[in-house]
Amino acid sequence: VARKLVTAFAERGDFVEVTARDVDTGAMETHRARRVVIGAGTIGTTRIVLRSLAKVGTRVPIVCNPHTYMAMLNANQLGKPIHDERHSLAQLCLVHAPGGPTRPFTVGHMYSYRSLLMFRLMKDAPLPHRDGLEILRHLSPSFVVLILQHADAPTAAKYCELTGPDAFAIEYALSATEQARCEAIEADV
Repeated sequence: VARKLVTAFAERGDFVEVTARDVDTGAMETHRARRVVIGAGTIGTTRIVLRSLAKVGTRVPIVCNPHTYMAMLNANQLGKPIHDERHSLAQLCLVHAPGGPTRPFTVGHMYSYRSLLMFRLMKDAPLPHRDGLEILRHLSPSFVVLILQHADAPTAAKYCELTGPDAFAIEYALSATEQARCEAIEADV
């Protein structure tokens, strides 16, 4: 399979010229097409477009739903064995929508914790590994992870910017007001 890294495109009348680098050989290549669809993900596509349009120094807003992971315990599952049908895919999705512009909706996903990242719990358990493994084996069927994803909006502190021909910067920071809004919603959920 040929591996190409697209670096830029240019519209040339009735065709589009795409410049790419062969990842294995390093050779630069040019390809022509009537139309081009860029599907390099949010960040990759933004970088290709800014580079192609020579928009060094132009800031493009970026949003990313701030999210919080909450560890929970399902007391009904304590000490019960894990069923083979159980998996770590989302088992419950919820939407908290109190309404109004100051209280936008929040989406939540609840996951059972099969053995997805049990090794991370093991390394942080204050027990010898053998005892920790045995205890976690009995507790893990009752572990639940709730992920809350909050609404986001562009601000001056959230952007991507081509800072040079091969330099791309991403800045993303929540304001104190945005952080307080997320915390207030979480206290309400």
